[in-house]
Amino acid sequence: PIVSIMHKAQEIARGNFDQTVEVRSDDEIGKLTSAFNYMARELKDTLEEISSEKNKIETILNYMTDGVVAFNLRGELIHANPASKRILGTDETWNSFDEFSSKLGLGLSLKEIGAAGGLSWKESILGIGEKYVRVYFAPDIAKTGSIIAVLHDVTEQQKLENLRREFVANVSHELKTPLTSIRTYTETLLDGAVGEEETKARFLGVILSETDRMNRLVRDLLQLSSLDNKQVKWNKKPVFICDLVKNAVEKVKLEAKAKGHHLECVIEGDIPRITVDYDRIEQVVLNILSNAIKYTPPEGTIKAYVGKMPGRVYIKVADNGIGIPKEDLPRIFERFYRVDKARSRELGGTGLGLSIAQEIVEAHGGNISAESEPGKGTEITVTLPIDAAQPEAEDRFQAVNLS
Repeated sequence: PIVSIMHKAQEIARGNFDQTVEVRSDDEIGKLTSAFNYMARELKDTLEEISSEKNKIETILNYMTDGVVAFNLRGELIHANPASKRILGTDETWNSFDEFSSKLGLGLSLKEIGAAGGLSWKESILGIGEKYVRVYFAPDIAKTGSIIAVLHDVTEQQKLENLRREFVANVSHELKTPLTSIRTYTETLLDGAVGEEETKARFLGVILSETDRMNRLVRDLLQLSSLDNKQVKWNKKPVFICDLVKNAVEKVKLEAKAKGHHLECVIEGDIPRITVDYDRIEQVVLNILSNAIKYTPPEGTIKAYVGKMPGRVYIKVADNGIGIPKEDLPRIFERFYRVDKARSRELGGTGLGLSIAQEIVEAHGGNISAESEPGKGTEITVTLPIDAAQPEAEDRFQAVNLS
């Protein structure tokens, strides 16, 4: 019996846990045999439970959005989940902690960690290419017996934080400029220029102009805040979009005529009614038309098109103005972003018009985009969804010359 138990124990040592020994007596050998069988069953159950937990942990690590990289105390890589490679933008593995630290620019080495008895810092934000990654290290290296780094992609949060800082800086700058002008001209008037009627009228005109500029800025900021906080009450109703665009073109006719522009509105095909907030969409069209007039040289051409595509209608404003450089084009819908800052301020722009237009269009389930080439002109296109419940259409094709 003892020889049999010995052979069965050797089988268990090799990983074969389905081992039992027949109990043939009630003496000490029989009790030893029973204890052996009990041990084999418990050992098998325990290892199956451990294996199940291991599989669960591996599944969690493989599917979690945070990256996890682990090294043993000799600095050898023992685990790197798929998220870590995705966050770091690489498929390669690191053979050692020192290599990992070097590629990420952590400024740490295994020797320094060993000499210090652990990590002197536990968290840091790193810039890796275009990404921002927050790296956390497990604090108790001695207890875990390994160096564990958790990687969290904070690119979006960092971009939002950068946008917030940039927004505050831009608002401060936009308000500071007119306030400085107002203060300067007011001090000059108080210092004795009040008696000079011509100077007084000119200075008061500048003060009024700068005050209007601040009012426009504050109004646009309040509108953006309302759009961001979903506080806008939309007055949506069925609208013939052709009439809306033609009315908007009519409103900027004098402004275009003053610069000698050839302004035209073209209706293409049968345009169905769509459900929108008339005033808000008109604001979008007016903003786009005003920009086209501002940045198109005298005697230029501006055309507003209205047409239909599958499931949507489009409004396109095309000009042959100065255009937008390729590197600036993706950013023109950002708040306060200006291609030509000096000229934009000179023309009275707040840098928020296209941002507001984008918010309004997207709130209607639409999209706004831009195409441009420096020196050849710009096209701004707005698409809006067609309301299936409004089948009536304007059955007409016409070009209205408003030059």
